[in-house]
Amino acid sequence: PHRTPWWLILLRLVIAGLVILALAQPLLRASEALPGDGPIVILLDNGWSAAPHWDRRTQALDDVLDQAARTDRSVLLVPSADLDIPGTAAPGILPAAEARRIASGIAPRPWPSDPAAALAAIESAMLPMP
Repeated sequence: PHRTPWWLILLRLVIAGLVILALAQPLLRASEALPGDGPIVILLDNGWSAAPHWDRRTQALDDVLDQAARTDRSVLLVPSADLDIPGTAAPGILPAAEARRIASGIAPRPWPSDPAAALAAIESAMLPMP
């Protein structure tokens, strides 16, 4: 035909706009920041009961670590079932990138978590050093 129909031009423009939008990787709800301005404390239950929905937990953890990295906040990551393992270092306040590296190695353990020990670890990590 002599001319391209208007609806075909419109369809091509819409497709091009959607491709550009997809390549830009927009953030949904990026303005919703985590409350507060200190370190982000994450108590991750990785006991035996957490295994069935572990993929949802790791996705939520990734989302929080992404927000921490965007706002340049430090993270205190405490897995609740790993605290009684001999040789396990006490958790500390870390940059978001380092916390992400540590979080990638956390997996559900075949024993129950210890919430009291996890809270004690959080308290000891949050206390100022003398």
